[in-house]
Amino acid sequence: MSYILTVPYTKLISLPPNEGIMYSPRLPTALELGSCRTQFSFPSVVDSGADYCIFPLEFGERLGIDFKNLQSSPASGFGGGGHCFYHKINVLVVVENLGLKFECFAGFSDQMDKLGIGLLGRHGFFELFEEVIFDQRNRVFKLKVPGERPINSSQTPANSPAASSS
Repeated sequence: MSYILTVPYTKLISLPPNEGIMYSPRLPTALELGSCRTQFSFPSVVDSGADYCIFPLEFGERLGIDFKNLQSSPASGFGGGGHCFYHKINVLVVVENLGLKFECFAGFSDQMDKLGIGLLGRHGFFELFEEVIFDQRNRVFKLKVPGERPINSSQTPANSPAASSS
């Protein structure tokens, strides 16, 4: 048994030279390490081209991760590449008023600092679902979730990244 969560793309205003409106598959996100949690939510792009979930280095520093003692790996694709430091964290996203929390080995890169967004990639995020479908024409993406849909989805906004202030 499974159920489908349908999420509308986020409408964005594009800056020159590609001025106009564009749409992007994004989810409100927060990060957690032990008892420490980002005190804000931020958008993360649902990115089928990303191998891993990647977040701004400064967000990891706010969680207390000491990157000086971690090895870095070369990375490419976002903002011209650079290096990523990997650490196991909890990621929280909100989908159709459901708070989804999952553990993943996420990358942190200073190249993402200037963007201020995260990437939800195949390892860590996509593997949670039976299918991830991008419907560009209708500007939605769909997540096919294994199992039964929770009965009381109204309980999650207090625990969601978008509502969190702790």
